[in-house]
Amino acid sequence: MTTLRHAILTCLVLLAACADPSGPGGRDPVDASFGPAGVVAHNRTDAPVYWFAVEQNAAMTLLWLWAPCVDPARCPSIAPRGSATIDFDDIVAWQPDSESAILYHWHIVRGDDGGLRADSIRSLVVSR
Repeated sequence: MTTLRHAILTCLVLLAACADPSGPGGRDPVDASFGPAGVVAHNRTDAPVYWFAVEQNAAMTLLWLWAPCVDPARCPSIAPRGSATIDFDDIVAWQPDSESAILYHWHIVRGDDGGLRADSIRSLVVSR
């Protein structure tokens, strides 16, 4: 019985630890909504946020071909504490009758090997 209690307690602790993927405070570091020209995204962090946007229904088909950009010179980004409009033309597979998009976003950090990599990749569904 003690082993079962330990297993249950371990599962509960792990679930609680994983329950908030957005980080401290429970807020995603980016918020977004639709504007007249596209998705308006706001970076609430002190570092640039890099992004990739895809129409929600197309996401599962296309994501296996995608990898996050880690070259700050060429990756689309939102300035620290800034806002940007992601034009409908820049949302992969967006159609005039589309209703929602997924905004994937991340910070670029230096890895242990000295190279650049994405930190945890977060996603945000934005619906009209």
